[in-house]
Amino acid sequence: YYSFAKESDPTKFEKVMRDSALAKMMNFDLASIKPDIYLKDNEEYCLGNLRIKTLFTPGHSAGSICFSCKNVLFAGDVLFYRSVGNTDFFKASRKDQIESVRRLYKLFPDSTIVYTGHGQFTTIGSEKKENKYITVDGGKWDNK
Repeated sequence: YYSFAKESDPTKFEKVMRDSALAKMMNFDLASIKPDIYLKDNEEYCLGNLRIKTLFTPGHSAGSICFSCKNVLFAGDVLFYRSVGNTDFFKASRKDQIESVRRLYKLFPDSTIVYTGHGQFTTIGSEKKENKYITVDGGKWDNK
């Protein structure tokens, strides 16, 4: 995250890093951390008795992913209640975002509960009907 954020908008990054609370929280070089595993699209991993599936959902950022478990989707900043994450990050893509959210709409039943990165939870069904930023079929808001 550290190097990605710095590449995205160096001026904004420097301002954020001057915030003492956040600066203390992020005062290490994430580039020096070596992952134990690399997550892959559409793969399942076990966490205790739970099976968690990863879904590659680029758009908000180039590396955006979601996690699903049973009837729940953890969407991060990919999908919000009646909205979606912004696409002003380095290598973000509105086209990819639309494709990713539509993929979620197709993959999951309407009853799937969506826990978002910010704000209140929602469901896939209600987002299909009420999300003005990404519709199921290419409505008027999809290109904004």
